[in-house]
Amino acid sequence: ITKNNTCTVQVFIKRFPSILNGTILAHACMDGTVCMDGTAEIVEMILAAGVREHVGKCGGLFFTANNREDALDITIRLYDEKDEERRHILGTCLQYATAQKWACEYRTLITLSYS
Repeated sequence: ITKNNTCTVQVFIKRFPSILNGTILAHACMDGTVCMDGTAEIVEMILAAGVREHVGKCGGLFFTANNREDALDITIRLYDEKDEERRHILGTCLQYATAQKWACEYRTLITLSYS
């Protein structure tokens, strides 16, 4: 996956949504290994599709890859404050993780209020 392939990624996700159940997000968060130059745009696209398809927690953000790290761990490990793309990827992942946390807390409050 390169920066110019966002359309290709989008087509694959729409055509084969089952790929969201794997490590595609973790690979998109990597830099120069399995996925060349993962971009925040691709990470956002995968997270949004994962949420729409109800894939795991946070749209697959916490699925572990081969090295036992999830996408958020990979993103944190590869964070570079001097690299704008890495900052954007981390920000995107943290937004989804925070939204998941608030959604869980909201469901708990609703459940408690009706108990």
